[in-house]
Amino acid sequence: MAAVGLLAGCDVGSIRRPAPPPTPPATPAASSRPAVVEVRQVRLPVAPSFILQTLAFVDSTRGYALYARCGEDSAGKPGCEAALFATLDGGRSWSARRHPHPFATNQQLVVNDNGGVMLLADPYGWYLSRDNGLTFRRTGPPESPPVDYYTVHGGFQVWNSGAGPGRVVEYVDRQRRELPVQPPLGGRVTSVEYDEQGRLWAAGIAEDGRAAAALSRDRGRTWQRQEVPGQAGRLESVWLEISAGGGDVWLLGQRAAGAFPSLWRFDGGRGWRPGPASGHPAQALAVAPLGGGALAVALPDGAGIVTRSYWDTDWPLAGAHLKVLADGTLMAAKSPPGVAFLGLGHGVDRHWVQVRLESGGPAR
Repeated sequence: MAAVGLLAGCDVGSIRRPAPPPTPPATPAASSRPAVVEVRQVRLPVAPSFILQTLAFVDSTRGYALYARCGEDSAGKPGCEAALFATLDGGRSWSARRHPHPFATNQQLVVNDNGGVMLLADPYGWYLSRDNGLTFRRTGPPESPPVDYYTVHGGFQVWNSGAGPGRVVEYVDRQRRELPVQPPLGGRVTSVEYDEQGRLWAAGIAEDGRAAAALSRDRGRTWQRQEVPGQAGRLESVWLEISAGGGDVWLLGQRAAGAFPSLWRFDGGRGWRPGPASGHPAQALAVAPLGGGALAVALPDGAGIVTRSYWDTDWPLAGAHLKVLADGTLMAAKSPPGVAFLGLGHGVDRHWVQVRLESGGPAR
């Protein structure tokens, strides 16, 4: 799968193995609100020896927590015991779920954007649930991730086989099919997104090192290459970010890992327009589209927002991974997991919730 710039969403790690809303004001009134207005702290019925590996949310209500306790059994064989929990009320309460194979050498959890949750219990296989973790079915061996893994963020993906540049593929009837017409980027494709308005976007790095973009309105049968103005110098990474509902489409490019990215926003008939981010810091860890023409930015020691310009905010994003959930909620989480922040709302108008999990609670 294609790598993107900045930090990836915290819940998906490498296998170790309608019309756009109006442009927001330059200085939103919401900036004066306190960052965290509600704390949801729960002590789960799991022994302190269990370590929280993954805390992930599908949307503002549904989330999962995977704990593991690793060591050696009486025969000296290494392994990990897993404990799985789910919430359906945004972290106010959690329920234990029956893990399909709680003893394995490697335990992982991946949340699919369409609501499914996947577990890897190596060497036994991958397991999938579509009923909020109540039941699981085995979907494949551990060395071959299921289609649901590759379609975590949609049916269109950039597929890298290890030989040559990536190719855009679509998963149809659980089969991977390479698009017969590849986006005309004049280089390598690094990012592809399909929005809720039926548009397929592709971006990458042209042979001269600059950002390139193309748009298809017929699921990749035909493409229109787009001009990306205002570029200077070669880029190391290029990727797309689309807000919930597809109202905002952003193109981003980094000259070096950790650098504040160059920004372009798609402006209908006028195409890609450079995003004015005057006054921004030199570094950025992660960005996320908020809708309403705004981007959230996580910094090593702070947070910012890009609208007509860049400005600092007290949002709890410092050092965090960022992910836009299925309903537009912004999730910020740090590593190691244990605390997550949910920004509920749209654009820069966010109600912030802190979800905090601790172990050692009474058994239920």
